[in-house]
Amino acid sequence: MKPMPIIDAHTHMISRGVFEKMKERAAGRIPKDFKPMQKIVEDFEKSMQENISAWEKAAEEQGLEKIFFMATSPGNKEFADFINASEKFVGIAKVNPLEKNAKKILEKDISHGFKGIKLYPVSGKFHLNDKKALWVFEFAAEKNLPIVIHSGVSLGYDSDLLFGNPLEIDAVARDYPDLKIGFAHFGTTFFREALMLAYSRENIFLDSSGKSGWIKFLPYKADLKSVFEKALEVFGSDRILFGSDTRIFPEGYRKQVLEQQLQILQELELNDSEIKKIFYGNAKRVFKI
Repeated sequence: MKPMPIIDAHTHMISRGVFEKMKERAAGRIPKDFKPMQKIVEDFEKSMQENISAWEKAAEEQGLEKIFFMATSPGNKEFADFINASEKFVGIAKVNPLEKNAKKILEKDISHGFKGIKLYPVSGKFHLNDKKALWVFEFAAEKNLPIVIHSGVSLGYDSDLLFGNPLEIDAVARDYPDLKIGFAHFGTTFFREALMLAYSRENIFLDSSGKSGWIKFLPYKADLKSVFEKALEVFGSDRILFGSDTRIFPEGYRKQVLEQQLQILQELELNDSEIKKIFYGNAKRVFKI
């Protein structure tokens, strides 16, 4: 296969400043001895400038034309400044639609040039079909901003899977047929439910981001290849976006994720045009970049 441009549609930037904002929002909810949090403190003791340099180097080495960064908290100026530091960086704003002043903060984030909205219902503890949350879908539809949703399992200490079912978006997707709504990590442990949505909702898409450790928690035997095969059967190559879920520190860019997914698609005998859609064209089209 000839070299092709790549858009990584799902990554994270966590600098020292961004992490401090994450801790502020989590204050009182996470035990001080929670080991994953202790490890994060060690991993992300980096400045914004260190992140900019590392990500620009990764983009050059991996042939990344654009990199999508999922915000870790709403209204973070350092994150916005990072996004605007390079033409290769694309910001996706995060919002909990039930929080006070959520719309005002989201509007400010979008004014920084962000190209989409991230919802994290298992962490924010809100139902996607909650009447008080519906404003965010109307807002996204008016602004023509795609929405990316993290459903299923989460590293977050206080996440709640009762809020993770993708099927809660069904009526919203029906009522806003032009609104693009994506599920990160293939919908994670709700992969089955994400597949169901494709039956009548053509505005639903998936991203392939991450190392896919969630697969072992499915109630049936599966691996990444079989997940891709089923997703392609149901969604087709037009509605899947490549993502690595990289956090550049401490491990560097997740080149192994990119290479593994490319190899799987070749084994599944996708042609060059279909592979290019997943690694490049679909993100460009959905997010209008």
